[in-house]
Amino acid sequence: MYPLRHIQDFAYNLSGFKIFSKLDLVKAYNQIPVNPDDVPKTAICTPFGLFEFIFMPFGLRNAAQTCQRLLDEITQGLDFCFPYLDDILIASKNEEEHKAHLRTLFKRLSDHGILLNIAKCELGVAEIDFLGYKITAEGTKPRNERVDAISKFPRPETCGQLRSFLGMLNFYHRFLKTAAQDQAPLHAMLADKTKKHKNEPLNWSAETEAAFQLCKDTLAQCTLLAHPFDDKPPAVVTDASDFAMGAALQQLVSEIEAVEQHPLDFTALAKSQEEDEELKALLKKGSSLSFNLPTQRFAVIHVDLVVLPPSKGYRYMLTIVDRFSRWMECIPLENMTAETVVRTIYNEWIPRYGCPQTIVTDQSRQFESEIFKIFASSFGIHLNRTTAYHPQCNGLVERLHRTLKTALMCHDADSWTEVLPMVLLGLRTQFKEVLQASAAEVLYGEPLRIPGERRLVSSGHVVKKLPENSTFVRVLD
Repeated sequence: MYPLRHIQDFAYNLSGFKIFSKLDLVKAYNQIPVNPDDVPKTAICTPFGLFEFIFMPFGLRNAAQTCQRLLDEITQGLDFCFPYLDDILIASKNEEEHKAHLRTLFKRLSDHGILLNIAKCELGVAEIDFLGYKITAEGTKPRNERVDAISKFPRPETCGQLRSFLGMLNFYHRFLKTAAQDQAPLHAMLADKTKKHKNEPLNWSAETEAAFQLCKDTLAQCTLLAHPFDDKPPAVVTDASDFAMGAALQQLVSEIEAVEQHPLDFTALAKSQEEDEELKALLKKGSSLSFNLPTQRFAVIHVDLVVLPPSKGYRYMLTIVDRFSRWMECIPLENMTAETVVRTIYNEWIPRYGCPQTIVTDQSRQFESEIFKIFASSFGIHLNRTTAYHPQCNGLVERLHRTLKTALMCHDADSWTEVLPMVLLGLRTQFKEVLQASAAEVLYGEPLRIPGERRLVSSGHVVKKLPENSTFVRVLD
């Protein structure tokens, strides 16, 4: 499916531009013809019979993406344009350049038969409202009308109303310096609340009342964000605490004598952290700054599922990696239900390596199921979930999947289940820089002997004594 543009991307190429225009299309969706072969698919029932659309109607699942793709094709190569669905922003450095830009764009639109809504178009102005933002040569900020509406928003009485308020507020989260910290008490009120609780009344306290008012006041006093420069060095500035974190993308626009730029010495930084008494005290108390590395084998394991082509009745594979030793198990599965996953861990992992203290998984439905939580609770296992849509959080198994799939593809075999054991042997005996050993050496204390090291019997002698139907050993030979 064709991707929509990120709504904030319009400001990335506006540095140095002073004249702006905005074009609005007349019922943009209805200007796009439907492929004649697909017209019958749009049929709807009316009191007068079936009605078919020859132009794209509103409400189709991919209507927005189709409209965005058309505008992107029309404005291809026009760097001064930013099309977003039925709106187009044009930016120029001066009036003469702006007139030339408008002529070029108008010709493109005319050639494609696109009509404009003149009443909603704005041409050649120094500041303009676009997609909920006010744009000037200096930068962007929220529209005053939107800020006023949020400032006058009444105190929410239900969970659904509070979610609506936070949604409107966080549309402008880039302009709020301490958004996470200010909104923390309000988000705490929605903890463990789902859509089923949207009409549930809220219990307000003095702290949450103050947080609600602070959020509105902060937006009313929000700062102007300057347009980024293409030719200036960027810098990411981050900060975090036990309950909030933040980051800002900054640029060095002009040199300031009071500020000196120095390359970062990571070795000196690490040494300084080790000697910092305040940091030691925080870590000793159990701060979120600490990250507990496993100190024993099989204490922390990473688990995930892989979908593969059918092979002898198996379609899926459960992968488990020990964080300490990097030892891996890959177990073929006929299905990937939560019960199958639990049974496999219980039958294949725990009898061999014991019960882990922690299991790290993504947020797949199998690992979010009640049966998986009951299984973990029964065995005293702590469950850690990764961030949604962020597979890097479970990097151990994700990297294993990439390597494993590549290794399986290298084998000229009809079934991946046949070559999986030897692929695993290769991965387990592979030297790992981070361990300065292989996973097998960490687990067993010495390297495993692999088939390629020595062949005690010549292959020709073995083949002569094999029965004709001994295909398996012939393949090994």
